[in-house]
Amino acid sequence: MIENLYNDLITVTKESSAILDPVGITPSLIPDRQPSQDAVYLDPIITGNSTAGVIKIIGSVDSGDIEESLIIDSGGYCPVSSLKYDEVTSLEITGISDGRIWINQVRAQGEPILQEIFVKTIWGSVAAKSGYLRAIETGQVEQAKYILATMDDEALKVLPNRFIYVTQGTQDTKKFRLNFLTAPGRLGNILGDLFLIDDNAVTPT
Repeated sequence: MIENLYNDLITVTKESSAILDPVGITPSLIPDRQPSQDAVYLDPIITGNSTAGVIKIIGSVDSGDIEESLIIDSGGYCPVSSLKYDEVTSLEITGISDGRIWINQVRAQGEPILQEIFVKTIWGSVAAKSGYLRAIETGQVEQAKYILATMDDEALKVLPNRFIYVTQGTQDTKKFRLNFLTAPGRLGNILGDLFLIDDNAVTPT
């Protein structure tokens, strides 16, 4: 079993601006997560719809409950919300029965607001490298002093440009950024270079 070969249980996360992950359109939807800060605008993205319709966003701010309706045209265009939201309770869609939708949290200028979200857990092994490469330019040092090995078949799909958290024994939880991942080699293992971000991190749930 993978657990016997690679005994570090690794939490994989990523940065995302989505409060609703891509999903098929239905009349009623519940967000996957709440805005990561107060007073965010919401940017619905719709693809594959063949008719026009309306999306009603129901939520709240400090002063109370709010809601607004945004028109979706048959080409999928939908404006950014005119109201700012602290929380989103539900979404109601009328007039459209096909296509997919996701919703991003954005600032007034349309810039995405990123938050770190859970992807999955995998079995692997994180170890310090015996050495590390120095950059060609004087004064620059490559900081990928750790390496990840895993046999998880899904790793190539979920790991690139992601963060990982690992706790080994009684050590504090470490957070790494994974920047490079190789395809499976002769032994079937997948290797990646890790950059240490925080050596006393809290694993997200």
